[in-house]
Amino acid sequence: MWPKTKKISISAAINVAISLRCAEGEKIDMVNAALRQPGTIFIIPVIVCLVSSYLYKNDIPLISQARALDHSPTSKMDTTDEFRRNTDLTNKTQLSCPSQNKRTGIILVIGQSNSANYGELYTTIANQSAVFNYWNGACYDALPPLLGASGNGGSFAPLLASKLISDGVYDKVVIVSSGIGGTNVARWGAGGDLHAMLRGVLRNLAKDYAITDVIWHQGEADFIRNTSSAEYQGQFRSLVAMIREHSPNAVDIYIAIASRCHASSKNPWRPDNATTEAQMSLVAAGVAFLGVDSDELISDDRRLSDKCHLNLAGEDALANAYAEAIRNKKQKTSPTEGDDISRRRGD
Repeated sequence: MWPKTKKISISAAINVAISLRCAEGEKIDMVNAALRQPGTIFIIPVIVCLVSSYLYKNDIPLISQARALDHSPTSKMDTTDEFRRNTDLTNKTQLSCPSQNKRTGIILVIGQSNSANYGELYTTIANQSAVFNYWNGACYDALPPLLGASGNGGSFAPLLASKLISDGVYDKVVIVSSGIGGTNVARWGAGGDLHAMLRGVLRNLAKDYAITDVIWHQGEADFIRNTSSAEYQGQFRSLVAMIREHSPNAVDIYIAIASRCHASSKNPWRPDNATTEAQMSLVAAGVAFLGVDSDELISDDRRLSDKCHLNLAGEDALANAYAEAIRNKKQKTSPTEGDDISRRRGD
C-alpha cells in the first residue's frame, strides 16, 4: 500500500485519502490543511488516519486488541485470496458432498467479521458428521476457521448448523461461508466488489445446490461510517435481488440488528441509529426476516476483550437465536409431502 521510498508525497496521500475515511467514520478534512503547509509535519496525521482506516477496513486489531485476543487459540492463516477469504486446506478434511433433498439445509452466511472467522476457536461440534463446509465445488469438515470467509478464528455458523439438526429442522447442513471482516453494505450492493464476488459464489454453488437460508450479519461498519438508513436499505435490496436471481427455489433471508462494535468516545454506540433503523425497516417491509437482535443479545460478557467479536458464549447465543428464527419460520411454512427440492451433484 505504501511506496518504498522514505518520503510519502502529499498527492499520493490524497489519492488514498479520497477513497477512505478515518476509523471514526469522519471525512479526512486534514488533507486540505496539509496542502497549505510546507514540509511534512501535517502529513503525519493524514498517515495516521489512513493507517487506522486501513486497519479497520481489513479488520486488523490494534496492538492492545491483538494482545487481548492472545487468550483465544488461533492458527496462522497461510492462504487467502484477493478478498481475504480463507482458502487454506492444510488442516481441512475433504468429504463427500451430500445430495440435497428437503431435509438438507444449504445455508449461505454473509456480512462482516461476526459472520466470518473472528470469534473464539473451538475444536468440536455436535452432529459433526452431518455438517459440511462447501468451498469452490467441494465439501470439507465444518470446524472453524471456515473456508470461504475471512479471518482465522471461530464462527457461530457450525454451531447454528448443529442446532438445526438437533432441533429436527434438517438432517444435514451445508454451510457456504462468505463473510468478509470490516466491510460496509455498499461493497455488497450492486456495483460493489463483494457483490461481484458473491455472484461468482452463487453461480458456482448452483451447479450443486439450491440455497435454503441466507444469514446476513452486518452493520457495524455502517454505524461507524454514518451510512444513512435510505442508502443502507437500497444497497441491501440490490443484494437481495441478486441472491434471488440465482436462487431458483424460495430462499429465506434472515437479517440481524447489528451495529455495535469498536465504539469510541468520539463515536459512542447508541441503539437508536441509522443502521438499526434500516435493518428494522427491511424486516417491516418483508425484505428479510428478523434473525437476531445481536446489539441487545450479545452483551460485553459474550464478546472477546475487543468488545466486538464473539467468545464461545456469544457464538452459542447467536447460533441459538438464529436457529430459533429459522425453526419458527419453517414450522409456519413447512413443505407438503409432494414438495421436493432434491438435487443430486452432477445432475
